Amino acid sequence: MVYELAFDENLETYISINGLEDEVCISLSDSLYDSKEDLTEQNKTKIINFIDNFENWYNKSVTAILNWAKQEYNVTAKTDDLTLLNIFILFDKNNDELYGLEFR
Repeated sequence: MVYELAFDENLETYISINGLEDEVCISLSDSLYDSKEDLTEQNKTKIINFIDNFENWYNKSVTAILNWAKQEYNVTAKTDDLTLLNIFILFDKNNDELYGLEFR
């Protein structure tokens, strides 16, 4: 899928991901050096590749959250109880990739 990564003044952009009902916010951390300048094509490609690999990381993340909720709070939740709200970009152009995920 082709994604347009055009960040607004809040360092956010919204995209649709196949398999999810709602759009997901992609956020650049304002504490990154890269937040002050345009993303390099290399970093855009890294972010797009991460999004394209959604099927590889999404289910692992959801399973980890469900297991944690069960162990910590004895709450039995289902996959449908979680919604991916945000993917945080937590790396600069010269650093290894690091992403944060926010679920509701």
